[in-house]
Amino acid sequence: MAKMTDTSAHVSERDRPGSISHAAPPGTHLRQLLPSLTRLWAAGLLKLYRMRLIKVLALLELVLYFFVLLLLHSSTNERFLDRLDPHAFLQELLSLDLSYFDAAAGLLLLIAAARLVALEYSSGTIRVLLGQGIHRGTLLASQLLALLTVGLALLLGSAIISFMGGLWLLGAWGTTTGIAIIPILWPAILMAMLLGIVSIVACNLIGMSAAAIGRSMPFAMGAALGFFPADNLGTPILRVLSRLSGIQWVGQVPRFLLGPSLNHLPEVAWSGMSFSISLPQPPGNSPLLPTAITIAVWLGSLTVIATGMTLFRDVLE
Repeated sequence: MAKMTDTSAHVSERDRPGSISHAAPPGTHLRQLLPSLTRLWAAGLLKLYRMRLIKVLALLELVLYFFVLLLLHSSTNERFLDRLDPHAFLQELLSLDLSYFDAAAGLLLLIAAARLVALEYSSGTIRVLLGQGIHRGTLLASQLLALLTVGLALLLGSAIISFMGGLWLLGAWGTTTGIAIIPILWPAILMAMLLGIVSIVACNLIGMSAAAIGRSMPFAMGAALGFFPADNLGTPILRVLSRLSGIQWVGQVPRFLLGPSLNHLPEVAWSGMSFSISLPQPPGNSPLLPTAITIAVWLGSLTVIATGMTLFRDVLE
C-alpha cells in the first residue's frame, strides 16, 4: 500500500499542470523559462525608471524649457511682431529645440547608459544572468534597446512640447496661420527627429562603451561625462598648437572628432534643405557627407568597443 501511494503521488505531481513533462526534449522548458530579449528590454526600462537621478534631470529639463517659452513670450515687442514669419519662427524653434535636446537630454542619456551597464557589473547581477544561460549579446542588445526607447521618448516629447509651445506663442501673439503651415514644416520636423536620433545613438554608445571598458560606476560616469568636454575643449587647443607650430594637419584634427562633428551636423543638415523661407546655402559642395562619414566611423568604433568588451572579456576581469 505504501508503494502504491508513493507511485500515485509521484504521478499526480508529474502530471500536475505547469509541471515539466518527461516527454519534452531536454532543455526545452529551461529555454522557455529563460528571459527573452523582450523581458530583458522591459527589465532595462524598469531599471532606468527607478533611477532617481534620471527623473530629477528630466524634471529640471522640462522646467527649464517652459521657462524659455515664457521668456520668449515676455521679451517680444511690436517691432518683432510686425516682422514675424510663422514659418521661419517654427523652423527656428525646432532648430533651437534640437540644440537644447543635444545638451540637456544628451547629458541624461550619458548618465543613464553608463549607470545601466555599469550597474550589472558593480552589483554582480551579470554573473547571475550569464549563469542562467543568457547570451551576452542578448543582454547588451536589450540594454541598447532600453536606452534607445528612453531616448526616443524624450525626443518625441521634446518635439511635441516645442511645436505646441511654438503654436501657443503664435496664438498669443495674434498669429492665426500657425496650424495652416504644419504640412510645409514636415521636412524640417523629420530632419530634426533624424538629427536627434543620431545624438541619442552617440550618447548611448559612449556611455555603454565607458561602462564596458571600466566595469565600475565611477569610471563609467567619469569617462562618459568627460568625453564631450575633452572632445570640444581639445578643438581650440589643437588650433592654437597648429598656429604656434605651423603644422597644418594638427588644426585639421578636430574635423575628425565626434563632438565637433555632432555640433557641426545640424548646421550643414539645415543649410542643405530648401524651404520657402530663405536659408543660407553652403558654397560649393555641402560638407554634410564628410561630417556624416566621420560620425558613422565613430559610432561604428564605439559599437565594436562595447560589443567586444562585453562578448570576449572575462566577467571577472
